[in-house]
Amino acid sequence: MQSIKAFENFKVHHLSKEGFQKFKEQGFLGPYTLFKENEAESFLKKLYANVPNCLLPSYGRHGVIIGVAELSKNSHILNKVTCILGEDVILWGSHIFKQKPCVKHSFHRDAEFTELEGVVIWLALKNVVSEETFSVVPGSHLFELSPQELKAQGVNINDYQTLEEAAKKINRESRLVNLKVRDGQYIIFDGRLWHGTKNTTAKHRFSISLRYSKPSVKVRIAKNGNLPNLSWCKSKPVCLLVHGQDKFHINKLIDIKDISKSKGLIRGLFFCFPVKLLRNITRRITLGVIKTYLI
Repeated sequence: MQSIKAFENFKVHHLSKEGFQKFKEQGFLGPYTLFKENEAESFLKKLYANVPNCLLPSYGRHGVIIGVAELSKNSHILNKVTCILGEDVILWGSHIFKQKPCVKHSFHRDAEFTELEGVVIWLALKNVVSEETFSVVPGSHLFELSPQELKAQGVNINDYQTLEEAAKKINRESRLVNLKVRDGQYIIFDGRLWHGTKNTTAKHRFSISLRYSKPSVKVRIAKNGNLPNLSWCKSKPVCLLVHGQDKFHINKLIDIKDISKSKGLIRGLFFCFPVKLLRNITRRITLGVIKTYLI
């Protein structure tokens, strides 16, 4: 990532030299407030009101939902991203998370960032509980190992205490931190940072993530997060140039003006619908066999 000397006007970017240095060391910053809590829920409703949700690629919501694309260019967010990545930035991934009640997402490292440099914005939208929802291991973006690789070695990464003990074996000063993020707030973190989420409520929890990199990076989407044995999607992810210029032209860029629900529906029919249809057929056949066996 670029040198601190590269920044001349920190007031414009809203990230101090100290803040940038802190990000380099711990791998995350925030939370920062973007919406009031009621505004966050209203924003979520607008997203769901304009999306053929069942047909969308889960990692490419910005290619279909104009609200997600506009969010990715929000100056409050983007000013911090450009401080870290530089003036030329693309958005290549976006995901709306709907986490079921009383469900934990074990600690992990986002798979794609093992091969590319980038940052993630995680914005809390609904039913996010401060100090209970989002947890990180500061400095873990500098570790060679990922939680997924520890799991392959027999470490229970679903247990936070065990995960913290494993991190201490890599760096004895490591600790697990529960972030004080709530609805309407976001954090920014290095894509390699160890992190985990959980929903401690009796209701669904909603959030959205945005993934940014430099145009010089050739991005692709992992089919799974099984580090180090990843498999990759053949199709190129749809990207947005959200700041600066793209002098490399190695990624599939679309213009924000071309985003529409109808085009999203077409993309979904061609790329997502067949897969989901097959899954549903397979599920129905399996259920039918089980019922027949039980009867």
